[in-house]
Amino acid sequence: MNITDKSYPYPVLTPDGDDYENSEFDVALEVVKEPDKITLKFSPTLKDNGLRRLIGVEKAAKIIVHVESPMTVYRRTFDIPLPVCDTASEREKTVVEIPAAELSGVVSVCPFIVASQDIPAYTNEAFNPDYEGEAFSVDCGAVLAEGRQRTFVADTAREALAMSSSIFSVLLDLDDSHKTLRNDFNGNKIIVFMPRKMFVQYGTLKDSPEVREMIWAMVFVPALVEVLTTLSMERRSEEDGLAEYRDRNWYRSLDKLIRSQFGWNIDSDKFGQYGDYLQMASLLIKNCVKTAFEKLKIEG
Repeated sequence: MNITDKSYPYPVLTPDGDDYENSEFDVALEVVKEPDKITLKFSPTLKDNGLRRLIGVEKAAKIIVHVESPMTVYRRTFDIPLPVCDTASEREKTVVEIPAAELSGVVSVCPFIVASQDIPAYTNEAFNPDYEGEAFSVDCGAVLAEGRQRTFVADTAREALAMSSSIFSVLLDLDDSHKTLRNDFNGNKIIVFMPRKMFVQYGTLKDSPEVREMIWAMVFVPALVEVLTTLSMERRSEEDGLAEYRDRNWYRSLDKLIRSQFGWNIDSDKFGQYGDYLQMASLLIKNCVKTAFEKLKIEG
C-alpha cells in the first residue's frame, strides 16, 4: 500500500493538506534489524482535540499502521494506542516484532486514523473555515487522517540467499549408490552432493518463496553444522588445524558473516566455546529453521 493524493468527500487531516487548521497527525518509525526478526517501534503524534476525543472518549476511531512487503506478500495492520499527551513518550511507543523472513525488499509503513464505527454527523472545531457549520457522514473504516508514509529496506531474505549462493554449491551426486546428502568442503565452496531424484526436486523448488526456508533448513543448515563443528575441533588441535581452510572462499565468507552477526570470528575463543553449532548455523542463515516451522503451522 502506498499513500497517494486522494480526494475525500469530507475533510481529512493530512501532512500537507488544508482541511484542518493547527492540527497534526503522524507516526514516527524506528527499525531494528536482527538475524531472526525485524522490530518496528511506532511513536504517534496527534495534535487535534476533536480527533483525540473521538479516539479516547467516544471510541469511534483509532490509530492504525499498515505494514506491507510486496516481495513476500506480507500485509498487516497494527492498532496503535492514543498517547496521553500530543506526542507519545518513550514508554508509550508501540513495539512490533516481525519474523525477518516475512519481509524483503522495500517495506512501506503507512499510518492512518480510521473510523471504528459509523459517524453520522462528524464535525471538528479545527476544520478549515470553508467547512464551517457542516457535518459529514463517515462510514466505519473510513480514513479520518493520514500520516507520512515511511519505507525501509528489509534485505534479510536476500542476504541469506546471497550468503547461501556465495558459500554453498549444490551438485548432482554421480554415484548412484549414495542415497542421501553428503558434503565436501575441501574446495572454494561447500559442496552439497544430492542423489539424482533429490537433485531434480531441489532444482524445481529452490527458488520458490513458499518453501525457500524449508530448503535452507534441510540442505544448508546440516552442511553448515558439519563445517562449524569441524572448524571447532580443528581449532583445538595442537597444530594450526585451520590453516588448510583459511584461503578458501567459503571460509573467508563464513568468517566475515560470523563477525558481522556475533562480533567475533572463527579464530576467537568465543567461537570454540559457543558449543551449539546447530543454533549458530540456523542464525547465520537468518533463523530459517524457526521460519520453516512457522510456515508449516496448521491454523486451527
